Amino acid sequence: AQCCSHPWACKFPHTVPRTCDRRRGSPLKAYQISWMASPSVRLLPSLLCTLFWLGLAEAFSCQSDVHLGPIKSRGKKGLSIDDATFTGCPSRVPTAWPNTDTPVVSYRLFQAWRKEWPDDGWKRQAVFGNFRDLAVRSGVKFLLGTQVGCDEQEDEQDWVWAKELLQILGPDHVMGVSIGNEIDILSIKDGTKYTACADKLWTGRFWEEFQMRVSDLDALGLQAVGDTICYKCEPCVD
Repeated sequence: AQCCSHPWACKFPHTVPRTCDRRRGSPLKAYQISWMASPSVRLLPSLLCTLFWLGLAEAFSCQSDVHLGPIKSRGKKGLSIDDATFTGCPSRVPTAWPNTDTPVVSYRLFQAWRKEWPDDGWKRQAVFGNFRDLAVRSGVKFLLGTQVGCDEQEDEQDWVWAKELLQILGPDHVMGVSIGNEIDILSIKDGTKYTACADKLWTGRFWEEFQMRVSDLDALGLQAVGDTICYKCEPCVD
């Protein structure tokens, strides 16, 4: 197996495959799996490679000779995980505040997944598994963002992915769920394009969507998880 830096990038030629060395991104010569003719068995190396990544995410922290001391009120602060880290190296999310020894206790995820990100099913599961490992290992919690916008089909798919991630994380590792993002400026995001959409949203659709999602959270055993809405709050400064 030619194992790249991510589990979903593993390529298995029609030869003797080998499991992944997640530390170096290279084949592990010590462990070989016999290649068999059965199509179902051919999936085994890929499955093992993915499971290996799901269960063994490493803690990661930056190294520097500059030390800024302890973080104040760390329980009220957290880090946002950017898209590049989310999809490219979810096993290397910093677990301490930069230039300190203070552990991070919470993270914000802007979304569970995006349709623009390539996914064969295993990639998304591997990323979600890395966040689960981080949560269990470090005891951190996540604030997960979800979208409510003008494309109801996209909103529905986004919520499906969100519920999938929430179930993997479990109630002990979810700080809250944001239902909608910057929805207060939906009508001005692109001129007059979203005016009708915003009118529909604020005359009933958003409240119906909010209630439905809260009910879904209760059904997932997340009754104690907080729900909120993210505003850009431009009117607050205008």
